[in-house]
Amino acid sequence: MGYISTYCQISGCSPVACDALLFLDYELADSEERVNTDGYLGENFLQALQELASEETAGGVDEREGQNDLVVVGPLPEDHVGGIDTPWQFGGNTLLPMKVMTERLRIECITTDLNQVLAMDASQIREIPHCYAGPWYEFGSVSRDKTDDHAICVSHGSFIMLQATAIHIMKLATKGRLSTERVWRSKMRNQPNPEIMISHYVLPIDYGEIVDGIDEGLTATPGFTERQLLDLEAKEVTVENIKRALVHEGKWWVWMRPDRFPLKSLPSGTPPSTSHTEFPTNASTSSPSIHSLPTDILIMIASILPLHSLLSLSTTSRLIRAKLLARGGTDVVARAWLGAEGVYWLPEEFEEVPDGGWGAYVQRCAGSGSMRNRKRIWGVVGRLEEFVEADEAAALEATSL
Repeated sequence: MGYISTYCQISGCSPVACDALLFLDYELADSEERVNTDGYLGENFLQALQELASEETAGGVDEREGQNDLVVVGPLPEDHVGGIDTPWQFGGNTLLPMKVMTERLRIECITTDLNQVLAMDASQIREIPHCYAGPWYEFGSVSRDKTDDHAICVSHGSFIMLQATAIHIMKLATKGRLSTERVWRSKMRNQPNPEIMISHYVLPIDYGEIVDGIDEGLTATPGFTERQLLDLEAKEVTVENIKRALVHEGKWWVWMRPDRFPLKSLPSGTPPSTSHTEFPTNASTSSPSIHSLPTDILIMIASILPLHSLLSLSTTSRLIRAKLLARGGTDVVARAWLGAEGVYWLPEEFEEVPDGGWGAYVQRCAGSGSMRNRKRIWGVVGRLEEFVEADEAAALEATSL
């Protein structure tokens, strides 16, 4: 049996993306296209890979750990004694000690009865938190805890895998309307092969740019070809520039944990981001009618505009830019925009104004790979909710026939 790539049904992300990124070391070092054949990559390139895979948030949780904080959703009966730390059998699915997993777990998952699974009451569908992709992940299973004593199959059968960060975004974006149980049920109803119950494929919705990186092997930088990676590795550039290229042009951002809010100012000397959504600095002429609008009216208009329109408005003239994006005006407009249009970047449980004010914070978000992925997942959740609602309506109609 080959490697099974399993993805979060909400975000489309993988818990082992950091491993795939670090594996570029071996892939590129052995590439036949390399000019330098000594078997070692440049120090700056290797350091960039290491830093991207291990950078810490303000709370001290690093990229790898954040990606690998998993929640398994599936059937756990109320009469199961011993909690979720002991083996159980239910609905054809089993949580077993690792030593017998290879002998029994995979066969039992494959023979799960789909009709029996879908007949389960919502109260029987539970969340198993703090799982992670351990040594059994390549076989389609995640570990129950860091001791690796138990494994749960999430590639086949009646359990699915979700990232904790994605669940949190889903609850915020839908105001709690969309639950993990509803996502689980739609996944069970939309099996590509109901007789086998394959769970590692994502749902048939638009997941955005991450689809370029989803394949049997997981592509860490779907925006770069091997040749482009080798060209980047060979350049005499700084670690920060390599990281920036990997994140944005290489599209590493599609895998990044989506909760790295850039509340603090960037270190001094950090080059500007290459993101296309930065606040522009050019100015041009504008209609006198726009100049005559009171500042409070401008702010009200700006607060409901999409980000690209807000940026366009800010470039109509130096006067408009001064009103909207000057130190004081920036904070008012940016904070209003975050509350109305850019809610996906609104920091949670943060009482103080970010470094440099709200305007500077929005600029940092626009250049952040993490925040770019957060915006993508927020959009995916909207499409996911529509899909689940349509799926539930179709299932209800089918039962009434």
